Amino acid sequence: AGSNLKNIDAPVQLIYGEHDLLTPPSIGESMLQEIANARLNVILEAGHLSNLEQPHAFNSVLTTFLQAHANLADTPRGQ
Repeated sequence: AGSNLKNIDAPVQLIYGEHDLLTPPSIGESMLQEIANARLNVILEAGHLSNLEQPHAFNSVLTTFLQAHANLADTPRGQ
């Protein structure tokens, strides 16, 4: 992860596949420490394409995140 991650002030959902060899969950764990308003979910029994390998689990994580932050869609930038 890079030092610019600390500058992110928007909610961030990190999603990693349990068996992802290209971008392993340990990268997400590092990013989680850098981004103030981030959450990390690891999709079990999935690799790099967790959205295709475990679509129900992936969509559940994404839907929960989007619902939790739906109020931000109506907020003008900078407010």
